[in-house]
This record gives sequence, C-alpha cells and structure tokens, in this order.
Amino acid sequence: MLLSSRLYRKFGVLVVGTLVISALAAGPTLAARKGRGGQTTPTATLTVIPNPVPVNSSFTLTGSGFLPSAFVQLVWSRPTCCFSEGWGTDSSGNLWPHPYTTGNAAMTYGVDAYQWVNGKFTLMGTVTFDVVP
Repeated sequence: MLLSSRLYRKFGVLVVGTLVISALAAGPTLAARKGRGGQTTPTATLTVIPNPVPVNSSFTLTGSGFLPSAFVQLVWSRPTCCFSEGWGTDSSGNLWPHPYTTGNAAMTYGVDAYQWVNGKFTLMGTVTFDVVP
C-alpha cells in the first residue's frame, strides 16, 4: 500500500508540473492574441490622404482595424517628440477622419497609434509620411 501511495503522489506532482509549464508557455502567446473581452488584437492601419502632402496644405489622417468603441492614443513622434492626442473608434474599429494642416517646412512625420490591451498600451499601427515642397 505504501508503494502505490508514493507512486500516485509522484504521478500527481508530475501532472501538476506539466500543467503549470504548459500554462506558462502558452500564456505569452495567448496574451499577445487576445484583447479585451476575448477579442483578438487587430493589426490597425493608419492612412494619410494625400501622401505625400504639399507644404501649407491640408491632409486627413484616418485609421481602421482598431478595437471597436475604444480609446486610441496617437503619438506624433517625428519630426519632434512628442505630441499626443486621444481619439475614439466607432463600433467597427475605425477612427473618424481628422483634418490637419501642414506648416511651411518639408519634412517626414510619423504617427504611432496605441490602444489599451491586456492591461497595457499596445502599439496597434504606425504611419510615416512626407511633407514636400
């Protein structure tokens, strides 16, 4: 009886250890793919129209593929760091088009879009575009 009791205990420890290792190995993969409410994390697209943008003219920034009905933080990181603004998405995960006007200097701009996913801000999309003479 003593031998079989030890055998069952060792088998139980082995099973529990296997389950813990499996959970630890799968955790980062599942966390990267799951958003809030079990949704998969989308790959978002930011678009600038027109691109390239002439100096002293208007352009529009739009986006799609974000988590629906959620907050998006836009960080303008180029040419200087860092201007930030927040937008919301519609029920389909689209950013509403926002108009902007360029200055009189030709340069490259960059915008990064972040959303709150799994308890942290996650980079969802990025765009760079040129302002040309």
